[in-house]
Amino acid sequence: MGRFTTRHPDEPAAAVTSALAGAREHVPVTVPGTDAAGVMRVLTRSESLTIKAEALALFKERGLVTDDGMIAAVAHDDWKCEIAARHLAVAVRVTDDLDTPLAAVDDWRELSDEQISGPWDRYQDLRDRLDPLGADAKPLTEDELAVMRSASKKKDVTALRSFGLHKLAIFAATTGGPPAS
Repeated sequence: MGRFTTRHPDEPAAAVTSALAGAREHVPVTVPGTDAAGVMRVLTRSESLTIKAEALALFKERGLVTDDGMIAAVAHDDWKCEIAARHLAVAVRVTDDLDTPLAAVDDWRELSDEQISGPWDRYQDLRDRLDPLGADAKPLTEDELAVMRSASKKKDVTALRSFGLHKLAIFAATTGGPPAS
């Protein structure tokens, strides 16, 4: 059993949820070139790890993993699409029924690169904003670094806060010293 338990031992098991589950943010998402629209949330680390493990097992089964455990070079693009399709199949829900996925993983796999890239980019942006400790979040761009350096020198807290916790943490880690007081 996980760390989170019911408040009262006599509550039904169906009422047990993570303390954080009720606080999940859902954002609207559409699938380009279709009438499909729903809402999306960020997956938990456990869900994401399960997705990656299942995708790796599939790629091993199909002979697309090298002896050293890496995805074969010819399958890198397929790997990215598989990870996107699997994440979106869990993350994107029917707007009026958050318990119902918008589409099955097989349906997500059938989309063109252009169709899947829109929702996948939206997912990654949401993850970067809501999961500042994510290991695979995007690094700062040169433009972001320049703006952050300038804001830091001017002690412009509002400008710095607009970047969010993750980007501020990366900025702090790469500047090499404590901020001047």
